[in-house]
Amino acid sequence: MASQWVDGDVPALLELAVLRQRLLDGKISVAPEVRLRTNEFGLSPAGRQSRRWMITEKDQERAEYKKPGTVTKLRSGGRP
Repeated sequence: MASQWVDGDVPALLELAVLRQRLLDGKISVAPEVRLRTNEFGLSPAGRQSRRWMITEKDQERAEYKKPGTVTKLRSGGRP
């Protein structure tokens, strides 16, 4: 979705990030604004649908999380 945004969107996206953090911190009153802005920037299925944005197979492949081949265990005692 970021390819569809312009430089003028950056301040509002930063505000959205701040609002999302406030929501995570328990300030429920910002939830409607977070939902509105999330949709506005196409960051939700409803937002993408209203803009008729499609995620291509190539986009999905680039966005897929690649799991590491091995995982290193932490030492006992809680320290690495």
